[in-house]
Amino acid sequence: RLKLLHLVRPQAVRVIHLVRDGRAVAASAMRRKQMSAATAARIWVRENQHLELVLRGVSAAQKHRVRYEDLCEHPERELSRVCQFLGVPFAPGMLSLWERPVHNIPGNPMLFEKSRRAITRDERWRRDLSADDLAAIAREAGRINRAYGYA
Repeated sequence: RLKLLHLVRPQAVRVIHLVRDGRAVAASAMRRKQMSAATAARIWVRENQHLELVLRGVSAAQKHRVRYEDLCEHPERELSRVCQFLGVPFAPGMLSLWERPVHNIPGNPMLFEKSRRAITRDERWRRDLSADDLAAIAREAGRINRAYGYA
């Protein structure tokens, strides 16, 4: 869809590329879809490689990368940067969850938990992944994970 949008109206497209540590994404996929760490990591790599190929055709001025962990740790700073990139004013209300009508993109079930009032970091992967899981993810996704700034 991004490629098509960019082909139709290249100057109108702005891309916010939200990335998350591949280990966390793999752990989530393993929980939800009962797959191995290696398979989950390969899927994450393939999806990100595909997006990187599409993004090659988008100018640097039209794309902005945000790391999930940075957004959770410093939501005001990161959302301010996103707003600046988009050319819209930042409003502190953007940091408040469920205080006004919202329209979520389906995906993460946490988006529909109306009891959540704050942006928080999900670090379950640190306790859920075994040493073997971490090794498999490192083999499959280590290079691209490091490219996104994850040690």
